[in-house]
Amino acid sequence: MTDTKPQIRTKAEIQNLKDGWKKDPCWDIEHTEGFEAHEAELKLFSDECEKEWEQKRIARKEEAAKAWAIPFEKYHEAAIAHGKAIAEKDNAKKLMLHYLSELPMNIDSDCRVEIKEIVDSIIDSAVAQVKFDLIKSGKL
Repeated sequence: MTDTKPQIRTKAEIQNLKDGWKKDPCWDIEHTEGFEAHEAELKLFSDECEKEWEQKRIARKEEAAKAWAIPFEKYHEAAIAHGKAIAEKDNAKKLMLHYLSELPMNIDSDCRVEIKEIVDSIIDSAVAQVKFDLIKSGKL
């Protein structure tokens, strides 16, 4: 039985791995096969990248909160309301274009269901927009 030692990689090989991982960090780099001898270095690199990315995410959120003139603590809630308002508005437009483009037509029970979906989407959009506006104004 032979005991194989982990292979020591060159600086260039390690850097190539890091560069590739940084472009698509979808695996635990420290567990990359063939780089077992560099696990600690790769884990440290991964942790540093994650910390840097988190700082950038926070900075983007702070900028958005500032642009919306809201406290940073309210950003997440405002972003959800704003996103929902946009999505529901787009959904309502799409539904209305689809269903109302087929006029004239008889209004049957299927049409009533579809019209209810349109109305619900419009209401959801309006509610989300009001919530976003209240968060922005500091009233929520």
